[in-house]
Amino acid sequence: METLFNPYHTDKWSSRSEDPNRDKPFSFRWKSKYPEKYCHLKLPLVASEKAARAQELVLINAMLEANGTNKWISYSRRREWYAKQKMSFGYHVIVGAVDSLTAHGWLENEIAPSGSAVGRQSRFRAKPSLIEALTPPPPIIEIPGELIRLRDAYKLPIDYRRTAATEKMRRELQAINEGLRATGLSLNVPGVEAVGSMVSFDDYSVNLARRDLSRIFNLDFGRGGRHSGGWWQNCSKRLAHRSSIKMNGTTTVEEDYSQLHPLLLYKMCGKVLDTDAYTLDNYERDLCKRAFNILLCAKNENHAQSAIANAIGEAKGLGKEGIFDQKCHSEARTLINALNLKHKPVAECFYNGIGLKLQKTDSDIANHVLLKLQGKGIVALPIYDSFIVERQNQQVLKEVMAEAFCAIS
Repeated sequence: METLFNPYHTDKWSSRSEDPNRDKPFSFRWKSKYPEKYCHLKLPLVASEKAARAQELVLINAMLEANGTNKWISYSRRREWYAKQKMSFGYHVIVGAVDSLTAHGWLENEIAPSGSAVGRQSRFRAKPSLIEALTPPPPIIEIPGELIRLRDAYKLPIDYRRTAATEKMRRELQAINEGLRATGLSLNVPGVEAVGSMVSFDDYSVNLARRDLSRIFNLDFGRGGRHSGGWWQNCSKRLAHRSSIKMNGTTTVEEDYSQLHPLLLYKMCGKVLDTDAYTLDNYERDLCKRAFNILLCAKNENHAQSAIANAIGEAKGLGKEGIFDQKCHSEARTLINALNLKHKPVAECFYNGIGLKLQKTDSDIANHVLLKLQGKGIVALPIYDSFIVERQNQQVLKEVMAEAFCAIS
């Protein structure tokens, strides 16, 4: 079933803000409500209906970002990528659409060097001429994606057999999404207005048209599974943007599980955590928290050290260059030793990717919370280990969160 809306209308859809330097991935989940609105562009002639649909997809992706911060849209120019994705749109129609629209002056297009090791895809974005020609932009329709997703080590989709368990998760998520769609949501930051459905800040933007959640698992259904996709998950907590969210016109409050993964890890190992897991002398707590979670997800100590060195470099303002700085690596090694000593009762669990298994547990806890609240007529916005509700429902949320932790962990 399709959800119809105008994504540019102000009344309509990472726990972290979006990386301002990250390109937006190409999305296949949009189509025009009125395709004829594009006719005046004098689009390049195409040989098939599928090619025309590809043109439409490219234009929609470009215009969605043009009404925000006009970020680049990343896309692949590798035939193997399209073959592995097993999608109806192949290499020729997507790449052909981008190239022809670029040749006609509607897009900027940067093609990544073939066979390069830079780790980035090609990218495009709308030119001013396209933005002017499609203002106001035609309304579009979102085609809901797969609710339960399984990904491989490279974050590419994996086919899986539908079972009673996956169907149960799908039904539950459908119910959760229906509640979200029926709830009035808005973002009310003083001095900031939406352009269409895009709300843009200095270093990131959110698309208020995105409400539907999906659960994304990694390698198997015992890892990952967090609820992802809602625009509120990209709102900055540090800048108080999350606290500016309103539900049904009323103010909201956010409650989180303090030290959720350390508590789950200690409980799994039959140990008791009787201190703040993220507090170490001479270190910022946020850095210790990030480093601890890196230890849970890293494949080995070398990977952990590099990732923590990068985090230290970012904190020092070195950006991604911090990963190459020997002083950052030395500090990372010292921090790892301190965390190993502080968490000696569970240190044997570091460096084996247990973080994804803990994510499965915290996602099951979140699912329990969302469904339990919905049974009480309350809709919550999940942000992994925290939840946003209308302020009058704060106490009920606390009680349900406590009950869910005991029931699932």
